[in-house]
Amino acid sequence: MALVKTDYGLIYNDDGSLCVTVRDDDIPFEGVKSFAVEEGTTNLITGDSATFATSIGSWVESDANLTITWENIYNEFLKQNGVMRYRKTDSNNASCRINITDSTLTTYSGSIYIKLISGNINAIRPAGVFYYSDNTWTDYSWVDANGSYKRIIDMGNGIYRIEVNNMKYDQTKIDAGLTISKFQIRITSPDLVDFYVLAAQWEQKPFATSFVDGTRADGNLQLPWTMDGYNFVINLFAKDLFSSTNTNTHIFNLGTTGLTDVYDGRLILRQNNSLFQLYIDPADGSASVSSNTSVASNDGKYHMLTVLVEATQARLYIDGIYKTTLTYDFTKENFDKLVLGSNISFSPVTAYGLISNLYIGNYDPNIWTDAFIQELYNAKRPFSVPAKLPII
Repeated sequence: MALVKTDYGLIYNDDGSLCVTVRDDDIPFEGVKSFAVEEGTTNLITGDSATFATSIGSWVESDANLTITWENIYNEFLKQNGVMRYRKTDSNNASCRINITDSTLTTYSGSIYIKLISGNINAIRPAGVFYYSDNTWTDYSWVDANGSYKRIIDMGNGIYRIEVNNMKYDQTKIDAGLTISKFQIRITSPDLVDFYVLAAQWEQKPFATSFVDGTRADGNLQLPWTMDGYNFVINLFAKDLFSSTNTNTHIFNLGTTGLTDVYDGRLILRQNNSLFQLYIDPADGSASVSSNTSVASNDGKYHMLTVLVEATQARLYIDGIYKTTLTYDFTKENFDKLVLGSNISFSPVTAYGLISNLYIGNYDPNIWTDAFIQELYNAKRPFSVPAKLPII
């Protein structure tokens, strides 16, 4: 089956991704890659930088082994004067922080830029913490259980952007009658480090889907699954934005909604130690089954991922090339929801990347041949330079 390629005059960014335009003169400003509409969000950290004062308070040193100073130097990357310098003199844990006294039930998101002077970038641990009236707290650390960042972007020249999104209070605490005593912004390190903090951005985010530059809600898109039978195709492009090792982070999760916020009977396409893997977690509690590949998922490139599911097997193609088969009796499952980028529980399996060009359809073995999938990849890969033409 031949593909029909049509030139629609679409404009592409430097990295080959599509730049959406609705008419010939609707072209983005020079150097601008994308646009967003924000629902009245305000950066809380604004004010007199020289005294660390902000609209919500001042940065405070919590320990004697930590010194924070303001240095009025020009930062070429951000085109602005002034950075906060954070210096640790021993290996005891220390933090600087800002307390927000706010009992409002709201959600926070934030980002900072780090310019490393000395030490290990993985020892710098920003966090957001909700404190409750019973002296307990909910800690949104920006480091996972393995000590690796989940949302860190290497901007080059020793500068990193670190994000935390959708920091929300524990609803069970509120249901129990507790109130929020404060929300704390904190930068902690257990090691000797010396770095600059640039352009700190913290916002109250009551809308989970709203975002501004550097601050986005967790990418958990849930779609009801209404496909008939057990012969279907899921095809998408995915690009990982996390340069360190990914352990079991999900690209998609097809499952059955259980009694809790965890799926039963899940078919998962995930990154297992930064290698693409198909995985099934049966609803009946029987042993899970996985099928591995040797293809790296954290190379910073877009990959076309094609999963063909029949009653007794699922096959994975990467960039148009067959890679592996997972053998399983899918007729035992009753899928009712597809989650992209995570699973329903927002657990550490949440991936950090971009997903586009999602296609879901019936599987016809007379159409979805190896040759067709390779041709499909060759025609749909707009994420390279020069970009290929899109298809219909």
